[in-house]
Amino acid sequence: MATNPRNARAVNPPAFPNSKRGTGRVRCQDIACSLGEILDLSAGGMRVKTSQRVPRIGSGITVTIGALDGEVVVPTTVQWIRRRGWLSREVGLKFGELSAPVSKALCDLARAAAYNDTLWRDSQEAARQAG
Repeated sequence: MATNPRNARAVNPPAFPNSKRGTGRVRCQDIACSLGEILDLSAGGMRVKTSQRVPRIGSGITVTIGALDGEVVVPTTVQWIRRRGWLSREVGLKFGELSAPVSKALCDLARAAAYNDTLWRDSQEAARQAG
């Protein structure tokens, strides 16, 4: 199937040379891992909300994610930590070397999260128009 040039930007967003982020993110809802709640997911890593004690920046940590077909064990490195409230933190985790099955499971999870976000936005728009 040929790519429509008009839709090419949606599939392949332009690179932002001044941005440190190399990949796009997908907002997640109700997806948990062993560290806490996954807020967003990308090809390079994820952002997690947690109340647990987090290792120092640069430390390696293995995270178990509840994926669509069961649990997936993912090697990560702590990139940053931000305090969010009295007991809560957000943690940026960079994925380590991923096997093909783990990579596929994460890709499937991101696709499902993107689909759920689209449904949520559509329902919000319908509610706004109705009321």
